[in-house]
Amino acid sequence: MKRIVLTSVVEGYASDYLIDLRALTPKPEDCLISLRDQLPGDYYAYVNTIIQNYDDIITAKPDDLKSRIAGLFSTYSSTVDVSSSHTINVVRQDGTVKSVTKSFYMLVTDAMRYDSVQEQVLPKYLKKMGIKSCVYCNAQYAVSAKKRKTDGGKKYRSTFTIDHYMAKSDYPYLATSFFNLYPACASCNQMKSTKPPLFELYVNPTEAAVLRNPFVFRLDKQSFVEYSMSGNSDDLVVKFESRGGLPAGDAAAYEEYFHVEKLYANYKDSVEEVIWKYRMYNKAGRDALQDAFGNLLPHNSDWNRFVLGNYDKEKDILKRPLAKLIQDVAKQLGVI
Repeated sequence: MKRIVLTSVVEGYASDYLIDLRALTPKPEDCLISLRDQLPGDYYAYVNTIIQNYDDIITAKPDDLKSRIAGLFSTYSSTVDVSSSHTINVVRQDGTVKSVTKSFYMLVTDAMRYDSVQEQVLPKYLKKMGIKSCVYCNAQYAVSAKKRKTDGGKKYRSTFTIDHYMAKSDYPYLATSFFNLYPACASCNQMKSTKPPLFELYVNPTEAAVLRNPFVFRLDKQSFVEYSMSGNSDDLVVKFESRGGLPAGDAAAYEEYFHVEKLYANYKDSVEEVIWKYRMYNKAGRDALQDAFGNLLPHNSDWNRFVLGNYDKEKDILKRPLAKLIQDVAKQLGVI
């Protein structure tokens, strides 16, 4: 919903992430070698291609995922069925060996240590980029409680829910590629499933600024009038639209994909609260509060967060659910 600018700092995160992957025990590359040596023909060659290009695959920029990196594997399109089942031997932590039968794409995903990436490595970088909420809907946190496989499945932990921009069931070699991992709520993850990607999280610095925040929530003026008379939040209507300068069909396609307006129909109470603040926090009242408590909230952005109960800057939208909705309505009403 809100994109991240692909700066040198963000690219540096991908490089540091690669270092962290290599610090895992066992290393992904060692696991891939073990897998490769148990596979026949082009399946062997497919995994070997991952090993030979591992650094590039893990750190490849978003634009390269569908072009240059995909080109490395194009030769296997007619000879490797990623959904086909294979049986391999896997060494347990206690040193014993067990026989495992899984689809090829799951064997590759396991060998690339995806569970450890999701549960142990990636969260550090999501925090650095200020991502906590679903990048598709911003309505919910992109976390869920589950028994983490890296803990032996004994205790429930809070773990980021990750969607693959290019589905790992089709592109297993991208199972742990840094720019292919999108934090998403369970609802959006399920709706997207293995469908072709629609929303790209990263945007190049050279592209138009409007592409960084391409959509907007707008409070319908007539519904605002009706609410003002009835006091019933059910009368409020919020539209999901493309920002000025972008085709209106962009929002329509996004809505069809993720059903944003239907989802946000459940958050009219949050819109109502912004309206209350619009009516209550006039300049005189705000000045009085700042005179009394300015030492507690020294910056204007702090006051805005206090008033909104959420972040007030576009750059912080992904830090908290509903930040996008609240910011857009607050700006429309002149609260911030």
